[in-house]
Amino acid sequence: MNEEANPILAARLARRRPTLLNRARDAWEIALDAAFRRLPMDLGPTLARRFTLAELRLARPWVLEGARRNLARLRPDLPEAEREAMARRFLIHLASLVGEIASVERQFPAGRVEMQGHEAGVAAHKAGPLLGLSLHTGNWELLGAALRELGVPLSSFYEEAESPGATRVLRGLRGRLGVRLLEPTLAGVRQGLRELREGRVVAVFGDEARAGRLMAPFFGRPPHTRGNLAVAARLARATDAVIVVNQVLRLPGNRFRVVFHPPRRLPPRAETGEAGLLADVALLNEWIEPAILPHLDQWYFLDDALD
Repeated sequence: MNEEANPILAARLARRRPTLLNRARDAWEIALDAAFRRLPMDLGPTLARRFTLAELRLARPWVLEGARRNLARLRPDLPEAEREAMARRFLIHLASLVGEIASVERQFPAGRVEMQGHEAGVAAHKAGPLLGLSLHTGNWELLGAALRELGVPLSSFYEEAESPGATRVLRGLRGRLGVRLLEPTLAGVRQGLRELREGRVVAVFGDEARAGRLMAPFFGRPPHTRGNLAVAARLARATDAVIVVNQVLRLPGNRFRVVFHPPRRLPPRAETGEAGLLADVALLNEWIEPAILPHLDQWYFLDDALD
């Protein structure tokens, strides 16, 4: 793939190169997180949002352009002015995420997080294996905090962040929340199977992008078995796990809602092999699309390419 034709991929590759400048930026990111965790919980996010918003507008104009393009495709029913307002809210949402990582652990003690549907999810977990099909809306790191509040052990597959510094910050947060991280490899999938059978909830993020291109949801594109939805389907079939789609939503006043959608199981397969897996993937996609579409302005992948 041509890096120049894909600015998202080019920016991520450039940020990961082991240059002296990038190492200095990694150290700065780690130091900022440590400092923000000691500041009043709203001060760090406010400062980070201002600087990050300026960087997004000046240094990464393709983010806003991509959001506009995808909103025109996904919400053609809305007036252009409303889509433009959504695109700008999306930019503010991305900028807010940067500083909020440092305050995730303080959100529940501060009484700023509400939970919806968790009773059915906890009951399903007590009855047998439970697979969480997670989404990148709101501040999804609060899922780990929510399950810690509920006393439910969580393991989650993870991807490397854009920079080594951000990866270290996120791994540290998830470790403090008690989340056990699973590598996105065949060995990690095998470990996930063991942990489902041992009584841990295993989370797979159903929405994903690779190299700046959206893998799922499909939004009218042909389904495929190359992404996380196929991993989730295989894990659920192998363990007869209940599946709970879950997401975090941003609310006014620096508040959040963790939503656990009703527990469901994959139905008996009418087909076997690759055709059966493809049918499972298409069904899981039908479960996650309606959870994302009403909240596109706080969906992390809104700017990634759909083609």
